[in-house]
Amino acid sequence: MSKTDNQKGDTKRKRKRENDDVKPQKSKKVLCPNGIYIGKLSPQNTEAELKKTFSKYGEIQDIFLHKSKHFCYITYKTAEQATEAINNLNGSIIGDASIKVQARRPVTTSTDINVKNISPSTTFPSLVEFFSKIGLLSKVQLNEVPEEKDSFAVVGYTTLENSAKALELDGSILDGRRLRIQYQRPRNRTKTEPSTPKTNSTVKKSK
Repeated sequence: MSKTDNQKGDTKRKRKRENDDVKPQKSKKVLCPNGIYIGKLSPQNTEAELKKTFSKYGEIQDIFLHKSKHFCYITYKTAEQATEAINNLNGSIIGDASIKVQARRPVTTSTDINVKNISPSTTFPSLVEFFSKIGLLSKVQLNEVPEEKDSFAVVGYTTLENSAKALELDGSILDGRRLRIQYQRPRNRTKTEPSTPKTNSTVKKSK
């Protein structure tokens, strides 16, 4: 084996050790004592309508309405405000819906986030550039769909701290679309492989 081959081998082993030193952290559950879940909404219920009703019981820091599944998450400034809203509004009528209001379950954080409502015109490089401003990426998978539908992606960070910061981009505008960002739900896997931090990845296209 030549001296050049030995040098190449040493370089590869060094890079591997450097990559192994930076591995994504595991997901974990965190309590959300100031968060509430609102279910049994009707398709006619709007975010503005819910915010007006629930703001009577405290300062709302965040609200997310999932219109297709008819539920909403609201985060208050304090746990006391959330409890007050639950006690006063559970079973109440908003519009034509008799709603269900309860404490939000613990949130499972993750280094991976789901990004929805991506414009069909958004490219892989622009997506990488947008999210890499937060921190080092472990993966980016852009799922492209027909033009009449929205694309979506999975973006991975190397730390829980950076993925939490990325959630603050929820509602940001990219290529004319308002992004919807949330933690990716953990999946049970029989085999796991270490992720190598990088800022590009193979684009996975849906069939």
